[in-house]
Amino acid sequence: MREFREQRKIKKIIYSKVIVLILLVVLVIAANSTWKVYQKERESADKLSEIQKKYNDIKNREKDLANIVSRLKTDQGKEEEIRNKFQVAKDGEEVIILVDKSMASDSSQTIHQNFFSKMWQKVKGVFSR
Repeated sequence: MREFREQRKIKKIIYSKVIVLILLVVLVIAANSTWKVYQKERESADKLSEIQKKYNDIKNREKDLANIVSRLKTDQGKEEEIRNKFQVAKDGEEVIILVDKSMASDSSQTIHQNFFSKMWQKVKGVFSR
């Protein structure tokens, strides 16, 4: 019987409100810590994917630059680049400049207006002396 009473005493202590409250507090603290670790893991995963994307972009840029460098090592590549940047032609070649009709008419009107305004200024200058 004594053993039964001791077991009952132990159960009474284990199931007491104080012990249950202490276990509940420990559970809440553990859950809070687990949640914080989970959030940090998600943040790290997001940063990792962002860094991997940047890394892939840089690798692609490196490949593009390597292609450009290899093209510029050839004579044809050098010639193309010089022609594109400086708009030059070889001896015996001519350069053709294409202009839209609207731009051509606007610029020709401007030239005519400038010509006539200069002439008028000269005429006024002759008579104003």
